[in-house]
Amino acid sequence: MSLTDQELLDLNRRGLIPGPQESEEEFLQRLAKIETVKAEGVSLSSSDWEEAYAVLEPHFGIRPDWVRAYYSPKGLPFWQAAATWIEESIPSIQLKPPFQKGSYYKLYSRKEVLAHEAVHAARTAFNEPRFEEIFAYKTSARAFSRWIGPLFKRSWESYLLIALVPLLATPLFSLPLLAIAFGSLRLAHAYWHVHLCTKKLSTFVKNPRVILLCLTDREILLFGRMSQEAIQTYVSKGDSLRLRMLSLLISDQP
Repeated sequence: MSLTDQELLDLNRRGLIPGPQESEEEFLQRLAKIETVKAEGVSLSSSDWEEAYAVLEPHFGIRPDWVRAYYSPKGLPFWQAAATWIEESIPSIQLKPPFQKGSYYKLYSRKEVLAHEAVHAARTAFNEPRFEEIFAYKTSARAFSRWIGPLFKRSWESYLLIALVPLLATPLFSLPLLAIAFGSLRLAHAYWHVHLCTKKLSTFVKNPRVILLCLTDREILLFGRMSQEAIQTYVSKGDSLRLRMLSLLISDQP
């Protein structure tokens, strides 16, 4: 079976994006697996998801109706409000039951958590951590979260900083400060490259975030320095399913 151009565009709008190394056969196998995933607790209703879709569609043009999400406290420690689990490359989102009221004790809104995790779900087949948290935090309603949230690229980094915080009261107080400074400089550098890439894409597509969501870290770095013609040639001459999807997306929003 070979996917048609329209099928690829429709899949992209559902947030189903082929990975950089994923063949069409592997992509189709992943799509088949998605249909078999079952929620372990109380499944979210379509109305629960609508708030998240209202955030995701203007930002990234996706409506991930395939992502399984459910309410359950099982396996989550008291300090953790939600979690995303990945089994055989298929993500599912677990929310604690208080989210059924729309937020977790007014600390986190359901739509924010769902929108954030859905961005990661769309890039399940990617192993490109440099910019992904920037994309995911773009869905936050709070400016502080949008800008500072991506400070950590991996969960262990946040745990490390927490472990270093007690050193602020010791002669080694500079260590946590250095960690924060390093993370801030790294984040500023990442923001700069996303800005350059976005600016370049904006010259020939209406919503550059739709394209950004499908790019590798290397491509984001490259596209910020390439001409419009060079980017379009790079995409059109690619032989992967993902680059074919990208070419269609560029043509679909002139």
